[in-house]
Amino acid sequence: MERRGIIGIDIDGTVADTGGWFASALSTVTGKKLAVNDVTGHDWIAEGICTQEQCDEVISMFYEGGGSLEVPPIKGAIEVIKKLSKIWYTYFVTARPDSMFVDTEKWMVEHDCPYNRLILTGSHNKHELDIPFDVFIEDRYETALAMAEKGCYSLLLDNAWNRKGDTSHIFMKRVFDWDEIYREVRMYDYAQSN
Repeated sequence: MERRGIIGIDIDGTVADTGGWFASALSTVTGKKLAVNDVTGHDWIAEGICTQEQCDEVISMFYEGGGSLEVPPIKGAIEVIKKLSKIWYTYFVTARPDSMFVDTEKWMVEHDCPYNRLILTGSHNKHELDIPFDVFIEDRYETALAMAEKGCYSLLLDNAWNRKGDTSHIFMKRVFDWDEIYREVRMYDYAQSN
């Protein structure tokens, strides 16, 4: 079967529940009871969540201590990706640094997550890749908007950290779970084929 096109999929906060992992790790390190909604900002130190030393410890746990391998998939993500990968090329595009390639690939294999390409950009400038994405699934508002501005149908997976973003762009839609993502991709596919 010929594939329809390319779906770009972010990993952290989109397929992997990284926010939940960070909330749990920060709770352990700081002794505070933290939920995902408590760790949505980008400056945990200024927000009083942790000290510099505690923050460094948690970041090191994730990036160098195997913490990224402990992150569970978001509910429904793997099942939907398996369905989509039968008719679309699935390219996973993450802002993780190249040094995490082996662990990221291992996570994908351990969770039986099919993919055609795994791209670690080391930055959030995914829109600068020279790849003709048809659809992009993302949790970071700025990245989703940049993809939409490029003409790619951008699905922003709702999270506490992206709720202030305006999703009125014609090529952008806020979605709330992976079942909705599947429906949106199917509707996009139908619209493109008619």
